[in-house]
Amino acid sequence: ISLPVVPYGFARQMRVELYSKGVNGQPALPVVGRGRTVPKDVVPGKTFLVRAFVTKTNAFTPPITDAKVESGTDGRVGASIIATADEGVLIAGGADPVAGKTDLHDPASWGNFKTTVLRYDTDQRQLYDLSAAPFLATLSTGRAFMATARGSDGTIVLSGGYADTGSGPVASNLMEFFEPTTQKIKQSVAGNAHLEFARAGHTVTRMFDDDNYFMVVGGKGPDEKASRTWEIWHPIHGRITAGELSGARWNHAAVRLPEKDGGYMMLIGGENGAGPINNFEVIRYDRFGNVAFKGNEKITCCLGTTCHSGGDSVAKCAALKGQPNYNEFAWKPILRALAGDVARTLPAAAYVRNGEPRYNLVYIVGGFADSKKTQPLAR
Repeated sequence: ISLPVVPYGFARQMRVELYSKGVNGQPALPVVGRGRTVPKDVVPGKTFLVRAFVTKTNAFTPPITDAKVESGTDGRVGASIIATADEGVLIAGGADPVAGKTDLHDPASWGNFKTTVLRYDTDQRQLYDLSAAPFLATLSTGRAFMATARGSDGTIVLSGGYADTGSGPVASNLMEFFEPTTQKIKQSVAGNAHLEFARAGHTVTRMFDDDNYFMVVGGKGPDEKASRTWEIWHPIHGRITAGELSGARWNHAAVRLPEKDGGYMMLIGGENGAGPINNFEVIRYDRFGNVAFKGNEKITCCLGTTCHSGGDSVAKCAALKGQPNYNEFAWKPILRALAGDVARTLPAAAYVRNGEPRYNLVYIVGGFADSKKTQPLAR
């Protein structure tokens, strides 16, 4: 159909409604379908074809290409899904539910782990299998429930998760990334290309706006240190450094609070062996040492729970170095109770920045009140 002139401007969009044809040939209620076009920048002297994606009212319709080819693929649980820099969606890995298993939070309930990587094009409304030729972008090992984050240049990190070794799902220490320029899955060429500890139920978060340093935090793995440590990783440099949390934590939410030359990483809720956690922890980091202190008090080192800071701490730490439970660049933790002292695992959280510091807020939503994930929270 021929559409009227649209006012010039940024990201203009046409919205369409479909009606039944009445007895007089005019549209008649009820509305039988609604749709819209992809937003486009409208400039003087330029014309372009717009395609409206229309669905039947009160019904879900899978996206379909102009060639009427459905873009569905095989079903999967635990796939990693993240927006790409070019307004698409990357879908990686996943697994099939095991027949007869009812607890989908139990790793034993998953099988047939997938190596496939898909990309959904929101403009063309088509799902592409990047595992096929010519890209051949596949994970090195079938994995599900990976932690994902997007870098400053569009690189997408696929961290840890569960992999099937043949004897059942186990936590993985694999770090791979999707490179947008080549549409390939790659691993760091560094000697320490992967995580020190295998992790699942962890988080991975980009640390800076202009570089691809990622902080990997917590998670549950065969080594108990996974749940109470963080690691810093980079696609080129691989694993760089690691440190301790104040306590074990997995299935938490992580939110980055940016500042000049660094920022804070806020770890919210989650669970450990004692059950859901009712607090949040804040890690402070800077561009010069990445993570050199937490909270507002810098500490040179700790031996177990005894920490040293101040002018003579360098000499004290040099004498203690090499002993069991020794940690450099430790810190005084910032721990705060969640509102109402309500514990929650698998919460969602988002940082909303409105310009002025006093209006910058972190919103925390939902989660479960129990480790079995049977009591969802409406908070």
